Amino acid sequence: MENSREPVQQQDDAAQLRLIADNVPSMSIAYDNNLHCLFANRRFAEFFGLTSASIVGKHLSEIIGEAPYREVKPYFDRVLDGHRTTYKRTHTYANGTQRHLEVELIPHLDETGTTRGLFAVTTDVTARRRTEDALKNSEEKFRKAFYLSPDSININRLDDGCYVSVNRGFTQTMGYAEDEVIGLTSTELNVWVNPEDRTRLAHVLQKDGAVSNFEARFRSKDGGVRYGLMSATIIEIEGEPHILSITRDITERKQMEDQMHQLAFYDALTKLPNRSLLHDRLSQALASSKRSGLHGALMFLDLDNFKLLNDTQGHDVGDLLLIEAAARLKNCVREIDTVARYGGDEFVVIMGELDASEAESATQAGNAARKIRDALAKPYVLKVQQGKKTQAAIEHRCTASIGVALFCKHEDTQEEILKRADTAMYQAKEDGRNLIRLSSRQDRSASAF
Repeated sequence: MENSREPVQQQDDAAQLRLIADNVPSMSIAYDNNLHCLFANRRFAEFFGLTSASIVGKHLSEIIGEAPYREVKPYFDRVLDGHRTTYKRTHTYANGTQRHLEVELIPHLDETGTTRGLFAVTTDVTARRRTEDALKNSEEKFRKAFYLSPDSININRLDDGCYVSVNRGFTQTMGYAEDEVIGLTSTELNVWVNPEDRTRLAHVLQKDGAVSNFEARFRSKDGGVRYGLMSATIIEIEGEPHILSITRDITERKQMEDQMHQLAFYDALTKLPNRSLLHDRLSQALASSKRSGLHGALMFLDLDNFKLLNDTQGHDVGDLLLIEAAARLKNCVREIDTVARYGGDEFVVIMGELDASEAESATQAGNAARKIRDALAKPYVLKVQQGKKTQAAIEHRCTASIGVALFCKHEDTQEEILKRADTAMYQAKEDGRNLIRLSSRQDRSASAF
């Protein structure tokens, strides 16, 4: 097996995650359950005049100051009890300058539901706060803030929902000219990607008179989808109720979050779930098995003689084979199943919801394993780029050794299930490769299907 490239890949992934985190507009920090910093992105550290390296290990009170800490401590106590929460506060620098902040606190829960710490995402909303204050102070300031704000601002009549005014931020974000929307409703323009979001917004407005930090997806004129963070309130204009909406375009932030999620939980080469997501999926499968009483199966696969291909043809060709093998694996399983890359040329398949009978579940898992083995054994035609225009086709045959471990309820831990499947896989290799072996829970032995 060839695993020598995995540490380098992990280092690259970590560097990419740090790069993305440092360029996310929001300030992000992670604390342990004693409120000591575990990680802070560059924007957070710079906001408090520190560096990302120096902030690690500091207590929350050391970072924001004792007085602000006493003010926000109840919110942190609440999130350490497992409750997601948000709050607002004003940060004052030594020179008297003030910045308005919105902080979202998210508990970090382990597999047992125990709080191990928390994540804090802080957004500097000073500009938005100033815009909102300007709207209240005077009609002239309102007019300037309304039309010049980079955020999308629109006013709709409450009774029929028709647009009566939109600002330049709206027209630039949504792609409509002002005269294309005035007199029409958001429904007529098909603005809401999910119409249920509009229904939820209207319900909260009717109940509370205002909405804050309402996240939704919007469809622009060209059909593109934009993510927005909306605040809305009911105002009166000449005695008639209207809805004033301010929406910040957070599309780039959402895309960065998606990229961070992709890097954190998916293998960069094959796009399959990586070990982190594999353990999460296995935890879900075990929980589902406990509820339903149905068996599941975990398969550990290793490509036979993969190192020989890498050594003779190079890593680029080996990567092509891994990509093709991943695609074949996905085509062999159900939608509810998980295919993950464990590392190097090793893959793991999780099958859930088999049968209450262990014998019948073993039969189903065996049929699936044989289907996978046969698919992986078919010839691979790998097209390798040579120069700028020419391609060379390399044909290669590669088999797989497969170990299978059944599980039911929580009778085994994740580690035990993986170990049993791994042991069975090595038994398949020792018995001649291109074989399938089933692990027995009773004596930890492996037998042929």
